Amino acid sequence: MAEDRVSNLRFRGIDVVVDTTRPAEFDIADHRLGTDAVEAIASELKEVTFSTRDRTLGTDAVVRVREIRGFDVVYAVGREDAKVVVTIAAALRPNDNEPTEILLERLNAVAILRSAFGL
Repeated sequence: MAEDRVSNLRFRGIDVVVDTTRPAEFDIADHRLGTDAVEAIASELKEVTFSTRDRTLGTDAVVRVREIRGFDVVYAVGREDAKVVVTIAAALRPNDNEPTEILLERLNAVAILRSAFGL
């Protein structure tokens, strides 16, 4: 009698989708990134969601930065039902004098202070 096996996996082969925020769309327009460039960025994030090339902010690694096609792409990865959702938050030109992740940490600190003082 064959034993029924119960899988430890809930879903297999779930889809990865890529979204952009309005600020990311502003960056895309500001840098004049064409449809092909944006599709290439989305394709890379969809195919390789987590990479050894990623730089992360803080210890929880929620916000990730990866250089793709000459831009620092800032993104987060989450779940929505049976999909992995990669959300592009920004596309910035790399700056050797102030790496994107340091800039974002500094901006986050300012946002925290503003929130704390009700500004």
